[in-house]
Amino acid sequence: MSKDFHYNKRVCDEVALISSKRLRNKIAGYATVLMNRIERGPVRGISLKLQEEEREKKMEYVPQQSEFTLKNAVLDDETKNMLRALNLDRVLK
Repeated sequence: MSKDFHYNKRVCDEVALISSKRLRNKIAGYATVLMNRIERGPVRGISLKLQEEEREKKMEYVPQQSEFTLKNAVLDDETKNMLRALNLDRVLK
């Protein structure tokens, strides 16, 4: 299937026995619209390998630099003592 209606129409002819030309055109039109929607982004209710790979990429993304820095953070004495007790003095520097 592709984004080309006429190509999808020929695929429908080769793959299935469709009783009427009108029904074949409706199926080919639906496939064409669906392929256009899939190209734009994930389509609800359809699980495609390509969509799953994109979803995994988004979930595994690690930014180059964290938005959370301790340079801007203000730590109270209790928090500093806790970090020292956990041998995380390097975080305080």
